[in-house]
Amino acid sequence: MRKLIDKLMASDTSCYDIYQHTGVNQGIINDLRSGYRSIDDMSFRDVERLSKYAKTLHL
Repeated sequence: MRKLIDKLMASDTSCYDIYQHTGVNQGIINDLRSGYRSIDDMSFRDVERLSKYAKTLHL
């Protein structure tokens, strides 16, 4: 899961698009991208949603 989410955060996919497809708060996505927050600090539900979305993008 961690590698998929890292690839998603490094991709060109906008925070808004990720939010639209996952429901994960844009602030959390921005924090992940900036390094302010780590995956370890997230709820399992959000991690699962991001991972599933990354799989649909074939990252």
